[in-house]
Amino acid sequence: MRINPFVNNLIGLRAFGQSAEMRIIRTLEELPPHRVKDKLVYVLHEIGTKESVPILREIILHEENDTYTRRTAIQALTKIAPNDAVNPLVLVLKSSTDDELRRWAANFLGRTNTEAVHGLLNALSDVPYVKDAVIRSLGKLGDKNAVPHLLAALTDHRNILRDKYGARMGVPYVTIAGSAAHALMNFSSEARAHLIQMRESNPQQLDRIYNQFPWEWIDQWRGKNYLQIVGELNNLLQ
Repeated sequence: MRINPFVNNLIGLRAFGQSAEMRIIRTLEELPPHRVKDKLVYVLHEIGTKESVPILREIILHEENDTYTRRTAIQALTKIAPNDAVNPLVLVLKSSTDDELRRWAANFLGRTNTEAVHGLLNALSDVPYVKDAVIRSLGKLGDKNAVPHLLAALTDHRNILRDKYGARMGVPYVTIAGSAAHALMNFSSEARAHLIQMRESNPQQLDRIYNQFPWEWIDQWRGKNYLQIVGELNNLLQ
């Protein structure tokens, strides 16, 4: 089967609708695991429906598939059916030996629902690169059961290398503590008492966290600058 012309014209594929989706699914089912099939999976990301869920789950969980294809499948499944993505992503986070894939799964669990919280909490002992993604997703999901764990992470000042954009901006790393501080912004009522206690027992610790706040989120705060964000954290202590 000639795959490339079929894959590269997304506009034409959308016009074919479900027939195009089913053709891609059949092709993916026939290809051996070692074949790179990220382009086909990406098309499902663009046009896929619930019909694509079983094949995407299979690709995500099959260890012989290459990392990039599995990452693309995670992205597609989370977009098409976020509730169906929880179990396979938690399994990847728990059992995969690929740090990059585990980090990817942790990131996208933040786009699912609170059923993912238990799996994320179990991954807080992972390597820093993955733990940072876990903390960010816990903040996005907003489940108050995560608050004690996020507060504990405020003492973790290990550095996490940033992406190329961050490096070009002159801030090559963030810290796990900074990620935890940002996540706690979603838990103001639950975290208030704990932060007050921290201020009373170790004010220098909060100062250190402020100085290491993760700058890559600045643009997401609707134009707020660094001092404004720190001010919001301070308001929790009033």
